[in-house]
Amino acid sequence: MDYSAKYDPSPGATIQEVLGETQGEAALRAKNEAAIQLLHEWLDDDSGYDERAWPRLKEAIEEDRLSYRKRFSD
Repeated sequence: MDYSAKYDPSPGATIQEVLGETQGEAALRAKNEAAIQLLHEWLDDDSGYDERAWPRLKEAIEEDRLSYRKRFSD
């Protein structure tokens, strides 16, 4: 099916006009894009913080457990 004939936005159209979004939907889209960008930044973090913090966090969680079973496998 040829969608280009049915959908031909004007050259100056905004993304909201192209997608037919309301202002609320456009605001939600902007927030979602910002959150996705933040997640990408976190995934690209090479500071080593996670590698240093995880063993201490895991130990603290394990020592306060109520059952004999470990929460994490080694």
